[in-house]
Amino acid sequence: MMTEIMKKIQRRRMYNGRKPNRVAIQRPREQEKEEIIFEDKLICLKRGTPMTAILTTHALLLNSTCLKLEDILSVSCVFDCFELTIHSYVTFETRWVPALFGIPRRRYSCLNFMAQNREKLAEWKNALAKQGCYINCVPGFLGIKGSTSGTVDSVSGIALKPRKSFLVILNPRSGRGHARKIYYNEVEPIFKLAGFSCKVVETNGPRHAQALVSSFNFDAYPDGIICVGGDGIVNEVLNGLHSREDEKSRAIAVGIIPAGSDNSLVWTVFGISDPVRAALAIIKGHFMRTDVFAIKGMKGSTMYLGHTTFYLGFMSDVLELSAKYQIFGPLRYLVAGLIRIFNLRYYECEVNYIPAVEKESYVDSNSVLCGMTKESTSKAIIEGCGIDEQGNWKSSKGLFLGIIICNHQCKTVQCLKSQKLAPSAKHNDGLLDLLLVHKIGLFRLLWFLILMQYSHHVSLPFVEYIKVCRARINSVEGNISCGIDGELLTIDTPAFISVSPHQIYLIGHRVD
Repeated sequence: MMTEIMKKIQRRRMYNGRKPNRVAIQRPREQEKEEIIFEDKLICLKRGTPMTAILTTHALLLNSTCLKLEDILSVSCVFDCFELTIHSYVTFETRWVPALFGIPRRRYSCLNFMAQNREKLAEWKNALAKQGCYINCVPGFLGIKGSTSGTVDSVSGIALKPRKSFLVILNPRSGRGHARKIYYNEVEPIFKLAGFSCKVVETNGPRHAQALVSSFNFDAYPDGIICVGGDGIVNEVLNGLHSREDEKSRAIAVGIIPAGSDNSLVWTVFGISDPVRAALAIIKGHFMRTDVFAIKGMKGSTMYLGHTTFYLGFMSDVLELSAKYQIFGPLRYLVAGLIRIFNLRYYECEVNYIPAVEKESYVDSNSVLCGMTKESTSKAIIEGCGIDEQGNWKSSKGLFLGIIICNHQCKTVQCLKSQKLAPSAKHNDGLLDLLLVHKIGLFRLLWFLILMQYSHHVSLPFVEYIKVCRARINSVEGNISCGIDGELLTIDTPAFISVSPHQIYLIGHRVD
């Protein structure tokens, strides 16, 4: 019987691949073993015809349709009329635009079915609940009391998926002021279907999110924080979490809805650039740990944390100038860059760093979860990088057009997909990638920017690209204006930069 069912599934997949449909066919992963969970007849309410439905570990097969479980948001059950409603967001491709141009978009899909009887509906509900789907039992016409996820089902005794509560921090000025519209029109309906309970707080100025997170009581919203905006709002949340005295709050997970001018972190780590896909990744509840780097000046006592990049020189000058062109949105960096490129400025600095000798696995990725403290983890990095605790410092001095330190590859949505500012960087390797761009003229800078679109800029003779454990920057000017994750700051030199591994939880998973 099992062999016949698997043959039936394979025939349907072949049929799906040939069917000209606007909805992109979703297929289960071939590399993982697929198991049959439940099979039964369902009546399609739209057509009024019965169909064979097969629930597997990866998908729900409905005659000629294959719906991946990761696309299902929630399932509603009405026991009085045996009705089963599946809410999902599926990818679709426009008929006249080839898949080569752009990423397939998603749209809401609602499928209504009727089970044979109440017992069969209960079996469907239990099978979908075991696969992690959010179940909402709607009260019926006869007044039977409904139940929602987070309780124990009275029929089967199975524990349903609990409701989740999040604090949503929204920057209304992100993305030329479109962040509010993106959240309420595109993201909030998805969260409601998934049973999320969200408290939305809009920021009213710089560092508001940091002050809010540093003193907020997360007892009512223990599942994490969702940032709606760009990299700047995530940076504020990161600094706010690590300024708290309670260690438990520092481990709060952070989800990101890309709605800003630049969303390098979520684009590089997860491969997500649109809000709908980001919301779906948050709903599935996977977690990924990333490194955090810290910057501290010699005289000042303030320590700044970052998750993406630190830059001094040409990029910080562009960031400072771009504040005057907010009206252009993401294109303001291009406008500021074109202006600054004809008025280049060089910085006389001395950069000291400890180069890292990479190994295959310097530290277990779950070391922080296993109870290692921040000090013990840092020691493991030092030992794994092949350096002594005193550190073999090396230096480079002279006139620099730019000094860049990256925590990951630092991809930009507005550039080509092949663009990587730090091609060899990883977000969880416990190392930093240092780029030193020496004094060059206009034409060499243009050549550098062109090659950067293909990640070949690090091979240029005037560029030094080194993996480091820590770095120290000293400028003859004393105080320096630098950028950290899109935020402009002034730091006194010498400035010390170090990395702490796996210090932030991100909610989501890699989308290929």
